[in-house]
Amino acid sequence: MDLVEDFERRLPGGKRAAFRKLLRFWVIGDLDGFLERIREDELFFVESVRRLVEGLGAEGLSPSTITSFYIPMLKRFLRFCGIRFDWEFVRARVDLPRRRVVKMDRAPNIQELRKMVMGAKSRRLQLLIWFLAVTGLRIGEAFTLKRENLDFNSNPPVVRVVTEKTGKVREVPLTREIVEELRKWMTSHNGRYVFPNYENPDKPITFQNVWQDFLDLTLRLGINQRDPSGKGWMIHIHSLRKFYKTRLEEAGVNPLVIEMWMGHDLKVPGAYFRPTRKMILQEWRKAEKALTLFSEEDHVMDQLSEIERLKMEIKELQRIVSELLNQKESSHSRQASSKPL
Repeated sequence: MDLVEDFERRLPGGKRAAFRKLLRFWVIGDLDGFLERIREDELFFVESVRRLVEGLGAEGLSPSTITSFYIPMLKRFLRFCGIRFDWEFVRARVDLPRRRVVKMDRAPNIQELRKMVMGAKSRRLQLLIWFLAVTGLRIGEAFTLKRENLDFNSNPPVVRVVTEKTGKVREVPLTREIVEELRKWMTSHNGRYVFPNYENPDKPITFQNVWQDFLDLTLRLGINQRDPSGKGWMIHIHSLRKFYKTRLEEAGVNPLVIEMWMGHDLKVPGAYFRPTRKMILQEWRKAEKALTLFSEEDHVMDQLSEIERLKMEIKELQRIVSELLNQKESSHSRQASSKPL
C-alpha cells in the first residue's frame, strides 16, 4: 500500500475526493521526489503552498473552505509523512485567505417546522427533523444514537447522548408526542442505530445526504432563502437546535437547565449547579408544552389564522374583480356615447 492510499484509508469517505483535489493542485511530478524536495527546501515548500491556495481559489472555493478545510488537511498529511515544517514561516510568505464571518441564519418558527415535518417525503427525514427540533441535539450526536440510548420508561422519557464536544453523557427529556413517533419508527426497522443508513442498517446515515435532503425540502416548501452573503442559507439543519433553545427561552425554562440539556459547557456555574429531580420535572413541564408541535389548541389556532389569511385573499380578489367590472362598464359607456345617432 503506497503513502497516499494509506493516508486516504484513514480519512472519512467524504473527504477522500477533496484530498485528491489537494494533491492535484499541490504536487508537481512524482510524489516521492516532490516530498523529498519539500524536506530539503523550505522556500520550495512555501511556493507549493502558494500554488495550492491560488489553485483552490481559482476553482471558486471560499476563503473559509481553503483555510478551515484544505490547509488543515495538508498539515495532517505532512505530519503523516513525517515532514516537519515551520508554519509561521509559511504564513509570513504566503497570503492565506482570511476567513470572513458573513453568513446569517435564523431559527424556523413553529408553523414552518410543522410544514417541514408534514412535507418531508421520507419517514426517516420527517422523524429526524422532528427529533432534532424537540431535543436540541447536534446532528452528529443524533447520527450516533443507538436503540439502547432511548429510555421510554423513565419519567420523563429521555435520550442518553454522548456530548460531542466534551464526551460526557447527558440526559435530554423527550416529549410524549415524539416518544409515540419513535416507538412506531423503531418497530419499522431492525438497525442498530436510531437513524440507520438505508444501504446498511447497521451503519448510521451520513451528513451529506441529510444536508441536501433538508435543503431541498425547505426550498420546495418556500420557507428558505439565501442569506445576505449569498453563500449560506437562512435555515439549515443546525437551525433546528436554535429552534429548541428559542422555544425553551420563550417558555421561561431555567437558562442553566437549557444549557445543560443542550450539552453546553457551563464553566463555573456548572460546577455548582445540581438541579434536583423536582426542579427538572418542573422545568420539563414548561418545556414539553413549548416543544409539542401538534397540540389540538395550536392546531386550531393555525386553522383560524389560515382562515383569516384566506378571507383577506378573497377580499382582495373581490376588490380586483370589482375594479375590472367598473373598467369594463366605463369602456362600454364610452363606446356607446361615441356611436352616431
